[in-house]
Order: sequence, then C-alpha cells, then structure tokens
Amino acid sequence: MKARFTTVLIVAIYALLNANAFSIELGKSYWVGTPVILCQAPDRSGSQCEFIDTHPHFTITGAERGAKALPYAKIVFDNGHGGYVLASELADSALDYDPIAKEARDSEQQAARLREYKKHGQPRIGMTAKELTLTCWGKPDHVNRTQTAGAVIDQYVYEDDKYVYLRNGIVTAIQVTGTVK
Repeated sequence: MKARFTTVLIVAIYALLNANAFSIELGKSYWVGTPVILCQAPDRSGSQCEFIDTHPHFTITGAERGAKALPYAKIVFDNGHGGYVLASELADSALDYDPIAKEARDSEQQAARLREYKKHGQPRIGMTAKELTLTCWGKPDHVNRTQTAGAVIDQYVYEDDKYVYLRNGIVTAIQVTGTVK
C-alpha cells in the first residue's frame, strides 16, 4: 500500500528529473495520512502555503520542478482546492485507503470480538486455551511457557495484573491481583 506508492512516486520523480513524462501518477487518488504543506506554486519560499491536516482525499494531477529543482506533485482535493506538495513529503504521507473508513471497520471488528467474548463470560478452571481466549479477557498480552518433564505450563499474562495458568492446555488456576469486587 504505502510502499507501493513510494516506489511508484520514486519512479515518477526520476522520470520528472530526467525531463520525461510524469504520466505514471496522473489521475491516482490517495488520502493524506500525515499533515503536509500545500503551496499555490511549486516553491515554499515565495508562495502562499497552508498546513493540510490528515484524511482529505486527493488526486494527483501533475508534477513540476520547483525551487532548487525539487520535484513537487500537483494535487487537487475532492472540494476542488489544490496546489503543490513536495513529492518526498507526499510519498511519506499518502495512503491508498480511506483511514476513516478503515478505523470504522476496525472499530466494528473490535466491537464484534468484544460481543463474542462477553458471550463466553469470565475464565473458568477446566477451560481449554482456545476457550480461554474467547472469554471477556480475550487474548493475553503475552505468554510465559515452562517445559517440564511431564507437562507444558503456560502463564497467560493480561493487563491489570491478571494471570491464568494452564497445564497441558487446560486452565488450572486464575489469579487477579488487587481489589476483587
């Protein structure tokens, strides 16, 4: 995603600096992933510039060499506002997915996982490792494993000083540190 954009833009910058066509980027759409500086001309020193925050959707419409022969991409936002952004800055910022839509999808997926966890309730002695991860405690932050001659003993470590001990994949103890309600 981002790596592909960077590679394509580097090829485009090379073409631009060698006076070749810049058609490889024309018409491609992206979202601003990190803030950029948008200028009315391909020159930050003598041009009116403004700070563009994250998430606006834009299309690359061209490229020009600016001050000190630096390559600039000409972009236009969906609202018609546009200008020039240093190509190197754009390569670090541009996303080929909508970050707001991705965040909404991620939030919905997390909510679905939490609903599933709540169905299974609290961890209980006798659960399997798989059943444990489906409880409201979810997956552990990390696992400490001890291999002995006759068993594999796992300590599942959760936030808020909570621990679950498994022997050969079966819950044998649950430890909660602090105040128990």
